[in-house]
Amino acid sequence: MPLDPIPQPTLADSVEQRLLAYIRTANLGPGDPFPGEEELAERLEVSRGVVREAVSRLRMLGVLDARRRRGTVLQEPDPFLGLERTLDAGVFGEDTWAELTELRIIFELGLAELILRRATPATVAELQALAETVEVAADRDAFIAADLRFHEHLCGLAGNRLASRFQSLLGSFFAAVRHRPANSYRPGRHRELASALAAGNAEQFRALLREHFQPHLDRLEQSRGRP
Repeated sequence: MPLDPIPQPTLADSVEQRLLAYIRTANLGPGDPFPGEEELAERLEVSRGVVREAVSRLRMLGVLDARRRRGTVLQEPDPFLGLERTLDAGVFGEDTWAELTELRIIFELGLAELILRRATPATVAELQALAETVEVAADRDAFIAADLRFHEHLCGLAGNRLASRFQSLLGSFFAAVRHRPANSYRPGRHRELASALAAGNAEQFRALLREHFQPHLDRLEQSRGRP
C-alpha cells in the first residue's frame, strides 16, 4: 500500500465540523437561533472570514437559514439536497449509472410492504389509470413519461414523505436515461401490478414487482459481463 500524504483539513473544515458538533450537543432544532459570525469567531478564536465560509457551507446544506430581523436560525434540511444537485448534473460513469439503477430497484422492492399496508381503494384506482397510460403509450418518450408517473405514484402509496422525495429525484435521473441509446424500454406488466394491488393479492403483487424489474437486472449483469 502506498504511503500517500494524509489530507490536512483546512481551518474552515474544522470550524464546520465544530459547528455541526455544537448543533448536536446543544440539542438545537428547527427555528432555534444560531450564534452570529462575530460571536462564533470570538468563541472559536478564528477570523470572521473562516467562520463565514463554514456558515456558508451549512447554509448550502440547508442546515442554517439567514432571516431578516431574526438573524441565523436552524432549519430542517432536505436530506436529498446534495443528491438532487449531483443527479441534475448527470456526470456519471457507466458503473454509477448501473448502481443507481440497482438502487432504484432495491428501493422500490423494499417499499412493497408499506405499499401493501397503506394503499387505499382511491389511490389504487389512480394507479390503475396510470397503468393504462403506460400500456397505450404511442412512442418511447410517451412511455418513459407515463412509466415515471406510474412509479412515482406507486412509491407514494407507501405514505412516506422521504420515500416520495427520493423517488422524485430518481425520476428526474431516469428521465435523462432516455438519451442513452443502450437502454431499451417496453411495458413491464404495469396493469397486472395495479390489478394485484387492487385485489389485495399481496403475494402476487410482490412476485409481479420482482418480475417487473428482472429484465433490468439481467441487462445490468450482462453489461458487466456476468452470466
